[in-house]
Amino acid sequence: MRKITERQYETLQVIEKYINEKGFAPTYRELMNMLGLTSPSTVKGLLDALKRKLNKEPIVIDGFFWL
Repeated sequence: MRKITERQYETLQVIEKYINEKGFAPTYRELMNMLGLTSPSTVKGLLDALKRKLNKEPIVIDGFFWL
């Protein structure tokens, strides 16, 4: 079982907060700005890695399993 990285966890938190506030998901560019990144392709890479991990294996975050 693989754990997600701190950066991936931060990305999930930012997305969750944005959705709770606005009711819909942020764009790649919005995520890029919120995470302090300089390229939308970096955001895509983060999201692709999260998708692979979330779809294939349980994830452990703060001691809890996420399927």
